[in-house]
Amino acid sequence: MYICKKHIYARHVVRKKVETEESHPHRKRRLWQWKMCWADSKKFKQRSMGMSQSEIDIEIAKIDDNGGRNHAVMPIDTEKPITCENCVVVTLGKRKMLMKLVIKEDLAAYAQMIKE
Repeated sequence: MYICKKHIYARHVVRKKVETEESHPHRKRRLWQWKMCWADSKKFKQRSMGMSQSEIDIEIAKIDDNGGRNHAVMPIDTEKPITCENCVVVTLGKRKMLMKLVIKEDLAAYAQMIKE
């Protein structure tokens, strides 16, 4: 397989960037949280995300001072994109139950559980 100089450089830069992101625990956690929100937004059939990594981190920090990996951000209204006004912070266990309701398309039960 032959790769030109331009693409070798591009591949090296991307790999280096990923290694840099994963070497910092804080950055890695923020990226993990954002990826989880991005995947959730696709399951809610939303076209875009309304929050950045830092905004997600701020919302979780309001609940969890340690900034650990045991909380996630979920939308209150599933029809609207996840934004600072349309989000609630839940534990990962509760997120799992909520996502099961979304997969079953039981949005009424989802809304009831979010209100609690």
